[in-house]
Amino acid sequence: MPYRDLRNLSYPPADHFVGSVGPAHLEQALRARADAASAEGGDRPLALLVNVPAAASPARVPGNANASGIARVSRRTDDWLDGLARESSLASCALGGRAPVCSLRVAGRGGPVSLARPELDTLMITLRRDFRLEPGAGLAIELDTDIASPDRLVHLRELGFDGLVLRVSSPEAAEDAAADGLFRFESLRTRVLCARAVGFTRIEIELVHGMPGQALEAFTRGVSQVAGLRPDRVTLRPWPAPALPPKPAPEPPDDVRRQARLAAALAVLTARGYVAFGLSRFVLRGDPLAAAWRAGRLQGDGDGLHADPGRDLVALGVGAEGHVGATFYQNERTTAGWLDALSRGQLPVACGLLSTRDDDVRRAVIADLQWRGQLDFTAIGHAHGLDVRGYFADELARMARLRHEGLVTFVPDGLVVTPAGRWATATIARVFDRRFRDAQRRERFTQVP
Repeated sequence: MPYRDLRNLSYPPADHFVGSVGPAHLEQALRARADAASAEGGDRPLALLVNVPAAASPARVPGNANASGIARVSRRTDDWLDGLARESSLASCALGGRAPVCSLRVAGRGGPVSLARPELDTLMITLRRDFRLEPGAGLAIELDTDIASPDRLVHLRELGFDGLVLRVSSPEAAEDAAADGLFRFESLRTRVLCARAVGFTRIEIELVHGMPGQALEAFTRGVSQVAGLRPDRVTLRPWPAPALPPKPAPEPPDDVRRQARLAAALAVLTARGYVAFGLSRFVLRGDPLAAAWRAGRLQGDGDGLHADPGRDLVALGVGAEGHVGATFYQNERTTAGWLDALSRGQLPVACGLLSTRDDDVRRAVIADLQWRGQLDFTAIGHAHGLDVRGYFADELARMARLRHEGLVTFVPDGLVVTPAGRWATATIARVFDRRFRDAQRRERFTQVP
């Protein structure tokens, strides 16, 4: 399993957050950011993430839904838009007004975004009211292939979106007839060509792998066809459904099948000009992320991978994860809890964490191991003003076992993940996760014999 979920790439991750960090901490961090901008005579642009819950999806209402079902979805959507307007206003007020934004991502929670045209208009009116989308800011949205119609793509471009994330449920649908919401390859191709024709400059395709009955040969062929479309980025997302009951015929273990799929995708995409970040993310060699990867500046947060390690991420919506300065936070995970907090006039933060210098160092180390497959002692030491061998003496001692297992090898000024270790990135990176070890230690101490 990847060390982090595909979208939630920040360190420390949300499973380390605590309830004692809440709305007041985020408000203080936002106000401190505004004060610093005022003192410096300028405001550094931030990134903005909006989580859209699957329940707020009028475009997903089945064609045979009755009037009451349509009304329920409409009410949920209106409630969510009202709540988002309140949250956006609260964040903007704490920031001292319309803070500049260099990146916006509208992401689906529980599935791609399925807002209908009027709701998308309302969403963007709200965001432009409370934030200043800078000229050249990257605006991206996640869509499923089944609703990425030409009319919708044109509308999104009119709203200012220039980045598109298309989720494809099954690569082998390239050959299969459309069924259960899965599309032929020609359908995906049409959407990609249409997106380019109307002016989208960044296209990412998410391939869901590991579906029940997914054949390796068909998956590999589908990945090859997708690579032929030359999307700027390709992401492999594991199928979340539970495994089917055992079949009479023996099958390889899940991990073996997963490695076979990822190895096939890795071989196909790297041969077609893509750079691999770990095992699940690929970008064309000319992509800005590839340059950041080569320079060791690649970082991740709730908005995905980016090349600006110092940026703040203001996250809005149910369950959204963001960070401002040293304050990392996650919003209430249920719509009811999120709306309740907003009705009381407070930011809907459920939990969080105050990041330390130690977290900053470990974030850089874990990012290097996950995305570059190496750890450069000199680069990390120079960036953070420390002696890596001394600072991580315990962790490097633990690496001896992994070196014995052939997962890493030590070089004069660092360590490198071996081809075999590429499949054990989680194990390797977790050695440097102090908070994970502390949590395990507390759990052992609190267990009753």
